[in-house]
Amino acid sequence: HRGNFRGGSRAGGGRGGGRRGGRGGGEQRWWDPQWRAERLRQIASEKAAEIEVMDRNEWLGKLQEMKRGVEQELVIKRKFNRDDTQALSDMANQLGLYFQSYNKGGALVVSKLPLPDYRADLDERHGMMKKEITMSTDIEKRVGSFLSSSVGNSVSRPFSVSLASSSKTSEVGRATPISNTTVVSNLMDVELKQRQEKTRESESMKDLLAFRDKLPAFKQKSEFLKAVETNRVLVVSGETGCGKTTQLPQFILEEAISSLRGSSCSIICTQPRRISAISVAARVSAERGEKLGETVGYQIHLESKQSAETRLLFCTTGLLLRRLIVDPNLIGVSHLVVDEIHERGLNEDFLLIIMKDLLQRRSDIRLILMSATINAELFSQYFGDAPTIHIPGFTFPVKEVYLEDVLEKTQYRIGSRESDSGKSFRRGQRQEEAKDPLIKVFE
Repeated sequence: HRGNFRGGSRAGGGRGGGRRGGRGGGEQRWWDPQWRAERLRQIASEKAAEIEVMDRNEWLGKLQEMKRGVEQELVIKRKFNRDDTQALSDMANQLGLYFQSYNKGGALVVSKLPLPDYRADLDERHGMMKKEITMSTDIEKRVGSFLSSSVGNSVSRPFSVSLASSSKTSEVGRATPISNTTVVSNLMDVELKQRQEKTRESESMKDLLAFRDKLPAFKQKSEFLKAVETNRVLVVSGETGCGKTTQLPQFILEEAISSLRGSSCSIICTQPRRISAISVAARVSAERGEKLGETVGYQIHLESKQSAETRLLFCTTGLLLRRLIVDPNLIGVSHLVVDEIHERGLNEDFLLIIMKDLLQRRSDIRLILMSATINAELFSQYFGDAPTIHIPGFTFPVKEVYLEDVLEKTQYRIGSRESDSGKSFRRGQRQEEAKDPLIKVFE
């Protein structure tokens, strides 16, 4: 009866037995060969019922249409058998596309760009899968009309919608995804612009704006923005105190918001140290007249201050490298600013290698490298002779003053050596007389 005892413990015991045995009640007898064979056949039949039959001509036409269109990738969330999956992979290869299977075959991706071996956004169990909002056609029209009618009343209302990145990705499934993201983006663009203009007109911001106007970086604002718009990589060298760390990312953000592109603007600015990321983020948010964590935030190890409306994020270089493991294409990021690149740390150099490879996969991202030294040509040559901009620092007037002038102004008198020696002798004599009587007894 030993075998029956083992079978009983597996069936009635832990959750593992119930999960492997079936979907509910009934006695689990995995120790019984006949029962186990019958149960395995039942599980195989259930899985076979979930597998769909692929129309290869239909999918070949879809892949050809995708190659001619503007979509970068096609995500197929359907269950195909092994032969159909292999056939789909062969079709993609024949058309010069890339193919990869994720989530144990539950998500098949065909892309115009090389694909990684793992993507957390397609891992339903261990990844960071975001739920997709689905609705019927009737509800979709009602939501669209409601959003359109509320455009004029959205000035004083805070953000209530977290807009995902506008990546050109098509997901093939049974449900119809929401298609009013354009309306939501327009609402966010208008609200960001109105909020920025209202803040700049306040009395409390006049002193900060006047201080920003005096920085050397402000004089080259138009040149910098034009270079960022026309070049994928830009190297900026500036002396300490010119304002490149706090002003240049702000210029990009303010220009995007003023041009009603604030919802699609996402800037990441890396700092080599945690304290730098926190302090710079606090300074920039103060110059924008808002609380830290609104449109400007920071993220370091085990600490984050950001929200759904954050458009400028300061973080450490190591944190960005960890994000690249999960999101190698930096989906949704429009600008990447790497500060203090002249320090040539291990993380900074490794990040440059990754970014050079990323620029080949994403043609819409902008990379700005900022250095405090004049060796900017080295980084420019590494990125194919990228253009450079130099921002001069402050120059202060220098006046030469000699020691005689200092003595005359301070009216300091230097005593003779004999008087100094006499003073030191008397000082030592007083110290000897001040000795403890107990010490004198021992001496």
